[in-house]
Amino acid sequence: MQLGDVDAAARELDRAAEVVESTSDSSALPYLLVVRAALQTRLGHLEPAIQLTEEAAAAAGRIGSVEMRAMAEAVSLRPLLWTAGPSATIAAADRLAATGRPRSRMWWRVAQVSLAIAHLAAGKTGPCLEIVSGPAESWPTGPPTAVPRDALRAIALARLGDIGGAGRFASRAASLADAAGLAYEIGWATCARAYVAAQARRFDVAAMLADQAADRLATAEAPIEAALSRHLAGIAHTRDGQPGRARDALRRARDGYQAYGATWLLSVLDRHQAEAPPRVALSAREREVAELVRAGLSNQEIASRLFLSRRTVESHLSRVFAKLGVHSRTAMAGRIAAEFEAEPH
Repeated sequence: MQLGDVDAAARELDRAAEVVESTSDSSALPYLLVVRAALQTRLGHLEPAIQLTEEAAAAAGRIGSVEMRAMAEAVSLRPLLWTAGPSATIAAADRLAATGRPRSRMWWRVAQVSLAIAHLAAGKTGPCLEIVSGPAESWPTGPPTAVPRDALRAIALARLGDIGGAGRFASRAASLADAAGLAYEIGWATCARAYVAAQARRFDVAAMLADQAADRLATAEAPIEAALSRHLAGIAHTRDGQPGRARDALRRARDGYQAYGATWLLSVLDRHQAEAPPRVALSAREREVAELVRAGLSNQEIASRLFLSRRTVESHLSRVFAKLGVHSRTAMAGRIAAEFEAEPH
């Protein structure tokens, strides 16, 4: 699973299940369920993941394993966040931390990363930064840990206005992910770079990187993270004055959230989608004139093509400029392209 081969991971879990079912020893069952839940979370199957963590916790209780119950609770944090929101997740993580569990470094890392994300989602940048900036020796080594740590550090620093520091951590995350050749981690790092670019108000770059991150995460079969990247792309396109592209990205984010039951993320998207400006209503003639401007024709050439006076063409363009909120033919062409590209054909 950490190498990104989720199909092979599922096959190995099926083999493990056959072994568990063939023996009367039930001690392995909670762990099997925990790993199944982790895989389902990666694949975006949030409700099955939560159900599996509940089954794992119950199975751990039957054999008296406090540690395995803590592992199950650690894995439950991410699907809980995407469905119920940061408050419920932070409360669950705090209860887990009070027990000093899980002691396994791998499952502790799962809990810590999810808790850091929950703090970011709640707007609590300081606690997130405190978690991911802890001593390196307390974290497992390797890109599956190092990349999200650096990515989250980059996002937190960007929120605090330290764009330079944020950029360094985002670049380091990207270098680690690229060197390892892991699609999921590359997606994480690219999304962090997009966020830093957005905080630096380089919205065109942010939108491009967020789109790239979404494509990479979709390839890695991580649909929730892909939808989150589409969500970020939509916000960046909105800020960049590209309403058509913003609507398309936000629609794709919504489709992803709805398909996988990410109810809390849907509620966040509802708020953000209200920021996307409504489609500009141009008359048929205004739209025709605007399309000819996009094609590179001068006002006189447009007038000849449409059998209008030059003054009439200028009047149409003046109204188009006012409706789009632009002041140049180039800016108008960009806005019109974004509007037209987003329309169904």
